[in-house]
Amino acid sequence: MTKKARDTSAIAGSTVDKAALRALVWETVRQSGGATCDEVEVLLHQVHQTISPRFTELSRKGRIRDSGQRRLTRSRRPAIVWKAVLVLDSDN
Repeated sequence: MTKKARDTSAIAGSTVDKAALRALVWETVRQSGGATCDEVEVLLHQVHQTISPRFTELSRKGRIRDSGQRRLTRSRRPAIVWKAVLVLDSDN
């Protein structure tokens, strides 16, 4: 990746309200009873590069967990079905 590409990626990333999008992704997973990243991308009309990092963040914060299930993506590859984890602490 070139320096210019990294600069533009940083600019693009800084324009996303990550907290709001993370909350929207979590709520989508919760309401669906479990979802893959690909399914959430479709439901929210967003690209993988926008949604996938939110799954990583939510997983690291313990807000979603691997259900043990797998479903095929649009590209016919198995993907983790994530489940929302309910927590009482609003800082997560």
